[in-house]
Amino acid sequence: MTATQMPSPSHQAAPTHEPTYEQRLQTLSEASVHQHFDAFKDIAWDHPDYAIDPQDRRWILPTADVLGRTEWYRSLPEDEQVRIGLYRQANVTKVGLQFEQILIAGLMNYAFSLPNNSAEFRYSTHEATE
Repeated sequence: MTATQMPSPSHQAAPTHEPTYEQRLQTLSEASVHQHFDAFKDIAWDHPDYAIDPQDRRWILPTADVLGRTEWYRSLPEDEQVRIGLYRQANVTKVGLQFEQILIAGLMNYAFSLPNNSAEFRYSTHEATE
């Protein structure tokens, strides 16, 4: 029995033109400038739907929440569950804000070490603004 070799295809796949690292950073930087989220403009903070009602039952923690599923929490009067749920949500929001502040501080620390015209410097400053 003789082994035969299959002929190689005469056409090769066209090489893909992946963007360079710098091109990707430029694209991201430009997107940050032209397509960005501004919480002060993009959210109607004064709209009545965003008002915080300290008696709203929606503040009651769900059973998916570590505290919300405890027998102790579930045994509390509803108004106390609402109060604790609102307090817990405020703390979750505060921790999220603190986390973002740490990320921004780290990004600014990194940007401080970069040369002025580097793609990383530009992107870092745009991202921190976002």
